[in-house]
Amino acid sequence: MLNVPPFPFAPQVAPPAPPAVVAPPPPARATQVPPRPPVQAPRRDRE
Repeated sequence: MLNVPPFPFAPQVAPPAPPAVVAPPPPARATQVPPRPPVQAPRRDRE
């Protein structure tokens, strides 16, 4: 890796780019899961 010093900026810009697009998707699905608290509704029907 030390023999490739002329490409120190190329590999650094490539790795940070892909992870940035994969970060937004995970948080979007996590927000739709918490707002699903229908546990109190079924409890009232059972009573």
